[in-house]
Amino acid sequence: MPQRDTSQASGLSEIARGQVKRLARCLDQVMADGDVEGVHDLRVATRRLRESLSMGSTGTTPRTVRGARRKLRKLRDAFAHVRDLDVVQTILNDAVQADRLRPDESARLEGTLTRLRQRSIDKARRRVRKNRLTRVVSDVRNLSDLLERVAPRPGDDTAVALQQRFTRRAEAVIRVGPPAASDSDLHVLRLAVKKVRYCAEILQRAGVRQDDGLITELVALQDLLGHWNDLVMAARILARVATRWREIAHAPAWSARLLQFSAVQAHAAEAERDKIVNRWPSFEPVLRRALESAVPSESTPTESAPAAH
Repeated sequence: MPQRDTSQASGLSEIARGQVKRLARCLDQVMADGDVEGVHDLRVATRRLRESLSMGSTGTTPRTVRGARRKLRKLRDAFAHVRDLDVVQTILNDAVQADRLRPDESARLEGTLTRLRQRSIDKARRRVRKNRLTRVVSDVRNLSDLLERVAPRPGDDTAVALQQRFTRRAEAVIRVGPPAASDSDLHVLRLAVKKVRYCAEILQRAGVRQDDGLITELVALQDLLGHWNDLVMAARILARVATRWREIAHAPAWSARLLQFSAVQAHAAEAERDKIVNRWPSFEPVLRRALESAVPSESTPTESAPAAH
């Protein structure tokens, strides 16, 4: 019977406990006053906790872990639109500084965004209460202890199983890259990069992987992808506001200005795409080296994946 690697299981448990504390603090804050940073930090904490629970239950995935992961996703999704509106507000502030909108136009748009956000945060809170999602904090806190008792797969140990998970995450990034094509879906790449980053960070903190420069590259690429996503989301929301019947019927000139402002964000997103494409040649070799030194996934050959075309 294989021996369980208790030191790494304990490390995963400690990481999860830290994220539970962060989640509890942010959830209290968001339910109380809808704090902008609280919304962002809550969504990040749910993502990191989902990854911690998945990695800690590698090979067994108890029903309780699956249930907690579903609740964490529902909690994150509840505040998704709130976060999108916060992103637009941030971009609006930058636009005012760049004189892209007149003061009266920015004030009008800010008022619209404020009303939309208030409705969105109220809806999110109702959703949290209706689905009793506040209980997820206590659920995950209890599961943090479970991570120390999870058995590895037969014939395997915790470290190998975790490294195989990292391999699968990294291979997913290779499959969806490179982002050279103008119609490539950067949203899929963004999610894949985010997952492998969280996985790599957890493994490094748990002592399973050494710092090989990959995390630095992942953070840099994720920042570019995140900014691209923010610009795309801003363009979408601004266009949606501009094309509402009330705006077009009662203030067509204002609607046209909003559409122009939306187009500015879309053009900025295209420029950000170019930065991502230019970053890829320096990022991909680092990721492939990390893959070569990792434990192969059970579902893939041991040799490194062929270069994407």
